Amino acid sequence: MTSALVLGAGQAGGPLAGALARAGWDVTLVERVHVGGTCVNEGCTPTKAMLASAKAAHVARSSAALGVHAKVQVSLPEIVDRVQGIVKTFRDGSAAGLKSAGVTLMYGVARFTGVREMDVTLQAGGRTTLGADYVFINTGTRPRWPAVPGLDVVGAMTSDALLHLRELPAHLLSLGGGYISLDSRSCMPAWAAASRCSRPGRVCCPVRMPTLQTRCGGCWKTRGLLFTWAFRREEPHAGVTRSVWPGGMQAASRPR
Repeated sequence: MTSALVLGAGQAGGPLAGALARAGWDVTLVERVHVGGTCVNEGCTPTKAMLASAKAAHVARSSAALGVHAKVQVSLPEIVDRVQGIVKTFRDGSAAGLKSAGVTLMYGVARFTGVREMDVTLQAGGRTTLGADYVFINTGTRPRWPAVPGLDVVGAMTSDALLHLRELPAHLLSLGGGYISLDSRSCMPAWAAASRCSRPGRVCCPVRMPTLQTRCGGCWKTRGLLFTWAFRREEPHAGVTRSVWPGGMQAASRPR
């Protein structure tokens, strides 16, 4: 029985576990995959490191106007290795900080078996049972596949998988124009890959700031990111709903 059991080592769970341990609590933290959460492993850290490479390529390609003529050659494997090296440094530093604070760090999948009681399937094999006076849940997020017919058979990938892509695609189509999509997809034109973003409506980066939308859209377009404004139309007929997307893609569904 411990004082506190923390599920997930993300941006909230890790610091909380360390603070409680330094305050004298007996703390166990269970993490399914890796310490640091979305920000360190799949979000802010790797995408900004990739954007740094993209910016360098864009500046070099645009330098002729300043009288500097450069030939740009992009090595995506080198970029990915650099990015993942930064991620590993941050991740390992977070794990070391937890251990130095006195937190017991376990890697595995936990599930409730009772009130403040957990069964943990350990990543290294085996199982253990944990109980605590307090349980804190910080299980984080993961990409969600949209309900688009045929998406599972065309070789689509999530934003997480794109961070590990080692071969530059000739063309990349991104479904959705939110900040996560635009953040990483805007790298592709700088690396000489055609990149197109498709989203409903007629604005990118759907935030309640029209000025920001306009400026961001203009910036991305000048860097070669193309936009397609896609609409899904529902056509109910005889109890069957037909969904129609641009380009003739259709799917029929009947209410259960």
